[in-house]
Parts: sequence; C-alpha cells; structure tokens
Amino acid sequence: PSGGRPSVPSSPPADALASVVAFLEPFAASKTLTALGIATFGPYDFTRNCIHESSPKPAWRSVNVLEALSGIAGHTYDVVIDTDVNAPAVAEYEILKRTNAQASSC
Repeated sequence: PSGGRPSVPSSPPADALASVVAFLEPFAASKTLTALGIATFGPYDFTRNCIHESSPKPAWRSVNVLEALSGIAGHTYDVVIDTDVNAPAVAEYEILKRTNAQASSC
C-alpha cells in the first residue's frame, strides 16, 4: 500500500513467500539488503528449519521459510528466524541494550 506498511495477504505458502520475495528483490538488487530477520508464526521447528507439523495452519506445516527466503535475487544472505512472539522481545532487548534505556514493559 502506498505510504503504508507492506502486507502480504493470507494465501497458500508458495504464493505468500513469492510475495515476500517480490517485495525484497528491489532491495537485493540495489544491495541495500545485507541480511534478513524473519518473525514467523509458530510453532516453529528450529531443528528442521520449518513450520512445525503441529501448526494450526495445515498448509504451512513443514514449510521451510528459511530456505525460501535465503536466496533472493540470486544472492545469499544471512537469515535469522524466530517466532512472532520471541522476535519483538529480542528486538526490544537489543534496542534497550544499545541505548542503555530501561524497559517500560517489565
């Protein structure tokens, strides 16, 4: 959306991941994309690098999000993945650590 936050509509995994790749490709082409952090719904199987087989979203079970997004525009990137619950907490921690600020949510 123009002037808004990009969003990917709920769709089958291949379509959703293709939309994410399409969004990121211009950044990869301009070399402004150097690494990628992904926050995905869980449960996530960190051993197999895929959405866990017990996911309430059957179409996404065993989908390897990490693999799908690691080679955008023919380049290889460092990719870190975590759940949509953990990722904001880690981000807040890192920001607070860098700014020596106090957490307001604790």
